[in-house]
Amino acid sequence: MRGSRLLVKSLEEQGVKYIFGLFGDDLTSLPADLKESSIKFITVRHEHEAAIMADAWGRLSKEPGVCFSTLGPGATNLVSGLANAKQDYSPVVALSDQLPLEDCVEGSHQFIDIEKVMAPVTKRSTTLKPHDSIPNVISLAFSIAKSERPGPVHITVVRDALKGDFPEQRSERLPTKELGYDDSILHFAAELIRNSKSPLILAGGIVNRLGAHEELKKFAEKFNIPVITSFHGKNSISSDHPLFIGTVSRHLSIYEEIFKRSDLLIALGYDYAEGVKPSTWKTMPEPKVLHIDATPHNSKEFYRPHVELTGNVKKYLQFLTSSAGKNFKAGKKLIDPKEEREKLHKILDFSDGSAFPFWPQQVLKALGEAVGPDDILTCDVGLHKQYVGLMFNPVSRNRVLFSNGFSTMAFALPAANAAKLYQKHTGDKGNVIAVLGDGGLNMLPGPLNTSKRLDLPFMAVVFNDGGYGLIRHNQQISSGTTYEVEAENPDFLKLGESYGFKTFRPGKNDELKRIFREALRSGEHTLIDIPIQYRAKWFG
Repeated sequence: MRGSRLLVKSLEEQGVKYIFGLFGDDLTSLPADLKESSIKFITVRHEHEAAIMADAWGRLSKEPGVCFSTLGPGATNLVSGLANAKQDYSPVVALSDQLPLEDCVEGSHQFIDIEKVMAPVTKRSTTLKPHDSIPNVISLAFSIAKSERPGPVHITVVRDALKGDFPEQRSERLPTKELGYDDSILHFAAELIRNSKSPLILAGGIVNRLGAHEELKKFAEKFNIPVITSFHGKNSISSDHPLFIGTVSRHLSIYEEIFKRSDLLIALGYDYAEGVKPSTWKTMPEPKVLHIDATPHNSKEFYRPHVELTGNVKKYLQFLTSSAGKNFKAGKKLIDPKEEREKLHKILDFSDGSAFPFWPQQVLKALGEAVGPDDILTCDVGLHKQYVGLMFNPVSRNRVLFSNGFSTMAFALPAANAAKLYQKHTGDKGNVIAVLGDGGLNMLPGPLNTSKRLDLPFMAVVFNDGGYGLIRHNQQISSGTTYEVEAENPDFLKLGESYGFKTFRPGKNDELKRIFREALRSGEHTLIDIPIQYRAKWFG
């Protein structure tokens, strides 16, 4: 069997339905073999878009998203997207075309050592060479990508490997590495909980990733422990649960006050990459830390928990709920979730509801009233992300996608396309909303074309403050002045129309609410350009 056909067959055997990418001047039969395959190749307008679509697909489906690039600049265009998948723990398998082996030398046209380039931004970077077993290489890549913590695997495919003839062989679906369970130190963890007078849970992305919502809920309720979440941990526990406080941000000092009143921090899937540093809770007296995660934490220079439970998170929570809870009587909390929620609301919601340009609070309140339980929201990077993370509370789980660890711009639109494709694939009836700034839209408008071309409608909500809001804010804080942060934006209404989107620019609050409702009801391709003013007194 021809190598290119065997590669496609191996991907089919791994359950791949879509590949996101761009072909180059590939001299192999790979495009022709994919054309005859059950796999749909989704052509994008930039390889960054392909990598982000694979990332979002992986998060939603729990199976590796697959992306493809040509050699040289095509491959390097994947880098930011793969780095994003690595730091946000999204399962991805990426493939890049490469010159024949004899031409893989310095000075060859479009040559770069792709394997070395990809090594820092992936879990594994390897090269498929002429005598390698294609099915085995693919099997291993998918297994590594899915195993905790999940992430991207990159395969550089030299052209010789796809031109030869190979014996037909199946690409087995290898099991992911089983999560362990170490009971030798569980009694230490149980003792910490029993002796704590004011415990606090910080829930990260592990809860959504492993589906440990019920275990977390029972554990928190058993010991009457308040819960805060990271951005990736949103809705680990329902936002209307009486123990829920809010979503933590390094920019909001109120959380330091909450940590001060805790004598035990239960860090459930805490991830240093999300930007909440241990210094946030290293107050006096410093709380003890119980760390629970699927894998050992990788921030030993900054973060040293008193007890660390690594492995099967669900089992650990179940054991602690039953064992540590024996003869346990909850005392009066030093941290009152209701009281803290009210404080947060006062700090964040200072909009009078009639301002123009709009305050972000107005927009998110109107959006929150319009979205349904099956809708998915994707959020780009910028000052607006802080508002979405702190103020937008989804009804259902795993319905908000952020770029948070790597925080790459130009995330929301490609992720929205992948989310809509996922909904179509699974039969979900919800809408998709992409929230982004004018900077993110300027950076990569091409996904609007992908959306219209492939009939993947979503509602794009553009927070337009005429510049790079987060950079502007940080410059003002650090030096009292700004430099090169204003944007000379195109007319976003005309831009959206050129891609076939219906476009709107609201002028008052009632109009904003109506546009959201009608756009989501119609399910059409919609772009809403919203004039925004940021007055983030709480933001530091």
